[in-house]
Amino acid sequence: MFTANWAKQPNFIKWQLGEAEKQVAECHIGVAPLSQSGIELTKPPSKPVLYMSLKLAVVASSTPPYRSLIQNGVNGFLINNNSPDEWYASLAALFNTETRNQMAIAGYESCQAYDAPAIAERWNKFLRKL
Repeated sequence: MFTANWAKQPNFIKWQLGEAEKQVAECHIGVAPLSQSGIELTKPPSKPVLYMSLKLAVVASSTPPYRSLIQNGVNGFLINNNSPDEWYASLAALFNTETRNQMAIAGYESCQAYDAPAIAERWNKFLRKL
């Protein structure tokens, strides 16, 4: 488990198949930290999409796939080079309920292109053109 000098011990959720979404939905903020090298730079934005679809505010490492979804300061926060100061400032900003709620709503609206009906419609249009 992660160790740090936390003022209050965070509640890390152990991922379990069939339970993760329910547990994550009980949170207020979703974090998606990734290293800034190797395969991590190509991971799809699945985790931020999950958080946004559950109406959570998102803070994530700035990677190309995450930048395709998250507009820094609008529908989430992107952290350059995993700067500890940026992580702290972004998370601290989300302690403000109004800021957190506005960002969660913007995130929810921006991830609608990833929901099943939208994807099915794009596939339908594509396949009909073949």
